[in-house]
Amino acid sequence: TVLEWVDLPHPESHYSQGCFGVCPNGTSALCSGWAAALASAAVANPAMDWTQFKLDNRSQIDEVFFVTSGFSAETGTGGASRVWSHRFSCFRGLSLQCGLSAPCSGETVGVGGYMVSAGCHGASSGGDSCSDAIRVGVIVHEMAHSFIHGFRLYDYYEVMQSGSITSSGLPPRCNGRTGSGNGIGAWGLMGDSWGPCENQLYVPHMS
Repeated sequence: TVLEWVDLPHPESHYSQGCFGVCPNGTSALCSGWAAALASAAVANPAMDWTQFKLDNRSQIDEVFFVTSGFSAETGTGGASRVWSHRFSCFRGLSLQCGLSAPCSGETVGVGGYMVSAGCHGASSGGDSCSDAIRVGVIVHEMAHSFIHGFRLYDYYEVMQSGSITSSGLPPRCNGRTGSGNGIGAWGLMGDSWGPCENQLYVPHMS
């Protein structure tokens, strides 16, 4: 289920806390943003039965995936004021309140964890608008970190070899170069979610 965009009361820099949203001292500001977004979603969808998303007879919703406006921190855009794509959970937890017109009227539904990625693909020096929307590579990578379907896979990032665009017009790895070998390779989802051509158009396989 995909919900409408929600405007939060603060800019992204407030929620990233100057450390990409993955701060050593916790993610309290970022989690407050997620809580506000879920509260707005509940108000905007008063008839939504949030309990339908509690899979496998579990006591809460396993995960919620948030998409931020603009570009992600890992692209080098906006520095630490942007949020880095990741999967985590909030110390104080997250929840959704069922509306009075919903089948689960008034019930509070807990949320186990969250995933986040940016809405724009690529990098930009500023702004939140883009002509190239998010692609599936990072989304699938972050989902594989979660408990959904029993995955919870870890990162095994490939270390890139340096190189420029080749005469064929493709990045070096599209011409057979697969990095330094200090990882599971460019064709592994948890090693490089951007794929062998670094454009997320060719999503790697699970290794």
